[in-house]
Amino acid sequence: MNTLRTLIVFGTRYGATSQTAAEIAKVLEDAGFEVYVVDLAKESVDNLHTFDLIIIGSGVKKRWTREARRFLKRNRKVLQGKKTALFISSGWPAILRAEGNMAQIEEIRQTHLVEMANDQKLQPFALGLFNGIWEFPDTDSFGRKWYKDVLERIEKLGFEGEDDYYDFRDWDVIRQWARELVKKVREEA
Repeated sequence: MNTLRTLIVFGTRYGATSQTAAEIAKVLEDAGFEVYVVDLAKESVDNLHTFDLIIIGSGVKKRWTREARRFLKRNRKVLQGKKTALFISSGWPAILRAEGNMAQIEEIRQTHLVEMANDQKLQPFALGLFNGIWEFPDTDSFGRKWYKDVLERIEKLGFEGEDDYYDFRDWDVIRQWARELVKKVREEA
């Protein structure tokens, strides 16, 4: 079987999506894929036609990062003819799951993955919704209130963090998603 040239591009706010993309890349490389990982805030990508699989990821609070949205919009036509996968990382699913709010998790999946794919007319092999992180930066008074409310929810649920940093990522879930993606792409080849 030929090596599948794979591009993973992402937008991140705090770096969690970067680490998620790196972990996905490791799984694909271990499966024999040739993988290139690009942080869209730091570099651009040309020659998408040279890749067999393109994975696009983004950190999400209320929406995808600007860089990831721009990548999708600018490359829409090329991506429509490629094998693709989308993933997001967000701090919200862990909180919502702990609160028993599965409907809102499904709403996040629909809004940020299914609708994003549909808007771009993509038919991805996989959609990944991963737990991300919460980091509470110093911000203006409105932002402080919003972050304070989220932080109170997190602490009320009993999550432990360090210095207002909460990492909810589940590396086993991320690795399993990547292994399933490998399987789906190979079955289609």
